[in-house]
Amino acid sequence: MIDGPTQLVDLDRTSENKALIRDFVTSVLMDRHPEKLPSFFEGDTYLQHNPLVANGVSGLTTALQEFSAQGMALNYTRTRMVLGEGNFVLAGSEGTLGQQPVTYYDLFMAENGKLAEHWDVIEPLMPEEKWKNKNGKF
Repeated sequence: MIDGPTQLVDLDRTSENKALIRDFVTSVLMDRHPEKLPSFFEGDTYLQHNPLVANGVSGLTTALQEFSAQGMALNYTRTRMVLGEGNFVLAGSEGTLGQQPVTYYDLFMAENGKLAEHWDVIEPLMPEEKWKNKNGKF
């Protein structure tokens, strides 16, 4: 998942893009309003860099449904940070994948006020007594 564009553009839209990503993570992923999905994308145009999810809003919708049916639902419970510059925005969130506590790191590329591309990392969230330091994930 290291392919795709890397050039920062739209530096003047950083705040707008961060708000877009925060809204997407909150309303679609955390509050579970899949009916809002189309408003975040330009048609079905959406490049997904996670090899388990097909491109397009249709691919994302199918993947979310399939993950849930397999007992691996993505549940976002808290967004800890939204960092961005220009067209790239990273959201760091906590939640569960199935029953496993995890952290979600979602990197989005925005284009013309819509989500255009996505990369992600999902990591287990260990109980505090198993931490190697007191820094935590965030």
